[in-house]
Amino acid sequence: MKICYIFRSRRRMAHSIENVFETIAEQIQAKGVEVILYYLTGNLMKDILAIRKTMADIFHITGDIHWIALFLPGKRTAMTIHDIGFYTNHKHTPKLIIKRYLYCDLPVYHLHKITAVSRETKSQLLKIIGIKPDKIEIIENPVTQKVEFSPKTFNKSKPVILQIGTGQHKNLIGLVEAVRGINCRIEIVGNPSNELLVKMDEYGIEYNIETNIGNERICEKYRECDIVYFASTVEGFGLIILEGQSIGRPVITSNISPMAEIAADGALLVNPASVKEIRSGIIRLIDDSEYRETLIEKGLVNVKRFQPAEISKKYIEFYFNNFKL
Repeated sequence: MKICYIFRSRRRMAHSIENVFETIAEQIQAKGVEVILYYLTGNLMKDILAIRKTMADIFHITGDIHWIALFLPGKRTAMTIHDIGFYTNHKHTPKLIIKRYLYCDLPVYHLHKITAVSRETKSQLLKIIGIKPDKIEIIENPVTQKVEFSPKTFNKSKPVILQIGTGQHKNLIGLVEAVRGINCRIEIVGNPSNELLVKMDEYGIEYNIETNIGNERICEKYRECDIVYFASTVEGFGLIILEGQSIGRPVITSNISPMAEIAADGALLVNPASVKEIRSGIIRLIDDSEYRETLIEKGLVNVKRFQPAEISKKYIEFYFNNFKL
């Protein structure tokens, strides 16, 4: 079996999909499957010809570039959809509806089988596109960062709270409002709005911001923090939960899908719309050392479900069960 994994063009700050499927490809290759990684160049004709020349048994679109499915054989092409936030998180203008049709609907209808990374993503696809449920198989993302268990003495007097991502749905505003008056430091990876910067200064919150950092520095940020915050209002998956659990940090995340399913009982779940719940959760993590350690232990157990070897097995079964090889 030969599989060609097709990635979007390389971008400086776009790593999530690449990390996921480079990890999966490495595992699948180790099992004796021939693997080719192809990154789009931006030249459509060149890309289509190069992909077809690989003579792969299966072409697998790894995410984001769904439209390229229309130029590939539907019965030999798989596609993974991570989320459709480009549509669900914005006003449904005529222009956006047309974009959804070209970007999502047509490619999905063209292909024999696709995968979604969570029940939430599958649910959105069924609701919005209206395809048959058996066309979509759920295969979760694996832990991708090279994060290993790294114990740290909890800084109870001034804990460091890590926030990765600053899009509106990442709910940094919820964290800022929740920690007002709490002696802590927020470590932010991303570009907060000026409004949030003003608010943190006004509240006297200590914070540090880093942007354009690579995987190694991300892993360092996990090791340096005391709490990982990921109370998003909407997500397709939630790798940050798993990365925080892997390194042995208490995680606070949302009590909605898909975060609740991914975290299982290894994180403190809160209503992302409730500043009061977020604040109470943070205070509990700071004050209750026994609860904190229990969460860490349960988190380490939970991440075993998402190890690359386990997820790669699911993909191999998916290929053999759904494609003629």
